[in-house]
Amino acid sequence: MPNDIDHLKELVTLALLPMLGTLPERDSDGDIPIRVGSTVMFVGPLSESMDVQLFSPLVQDISNRTRAAEVIADLNRKWSRIKFVLIDDRLSVFLEVAGSPFVPKQLTDTCAALTSFLRTVDDEFAARVGGDLFFANKSGDSSSLQPDLTAEDLPPELETLLHLDLDVAEDLDAVADVCGRDRDLILQLLHISNEWQIQLRSQAVDAHGRGDAEEAAGYEDQVGGWELMVDRLRGALRLVVLPNSRTETPAKPQPEQMGLFADPLQQSLFDDPS
Repeated sequence: MPNDIDHLKELVTLALLPMLGTLPERDSDGDIPIRVGSTVMFVGPLSESMDVQLFSPLVQDISNRTRAAEVIADLNRKWSRIKFVLIDDRLSVFLEVAGSPFVPKQLTDTCAALTSFLRTVDDEFAARVGGDLFFANKSGDSSSLQPDLTAEDLPPELETLLHLDLDVAEDLDAVADVCGRDRDLILQLLHISNEWQIQLRSQAVDAHGRGDAEEAAGYEDQVGGWELMVDRLRGALRLVVLPNSRTETPAKPQPEQMGLFADPLQQSLFDDPS
């Protein structure tokens, strides 16, 4: 439970750290900007409600609001969790996460859901809405979608862990050893693993949109594997950063909660130290 807005900001930062692989910086408004393809997602607390807001300005200079409203209606049906807002000539998206009590997994899951949509935003999307992308490269090329991850891009440590198929509850020492017990490397591998989850979730959504349930199920199965990888790496990170933590009550496998923060012991990373 956050004590105040500053404490909530700290909790948000800690929750996003494994996903980003580095300590995020805040802008002048106190939000954390995260580049996603042709967009920027801003994450920050709302002082009036102690909730956390995710938002991204998408398209500006919209010339036909009637046409834009029709497109937004379609988007609201396809992406029902996301709130699309048309103000004047600008389209933005919003999502909110409860901040009191604050649950890190709710924030990271919501970030993943919004990121899956933001990866689809490009010049063609802006043209459908009848405007221009809000963010563009200095070169004038506003199409900057991130390339798909491939197996050839996997770091050797991550590839080794995939082949070993270690059990998250019993082999954290082995996971840490594969990573050289290097905190920064583990954070980097966590970031890559989260990127794989985001990409696969987006591909599953696309497959569902095409009516290909079998392909979507295949992507969703792969998401589960990367969720387990995140669990392993988070456990190894905890072991490296907090070596005395092994004296606590052993974690019990909870496959039904296999997410970024599935292990109950992992909550101590985000507990109020006071």
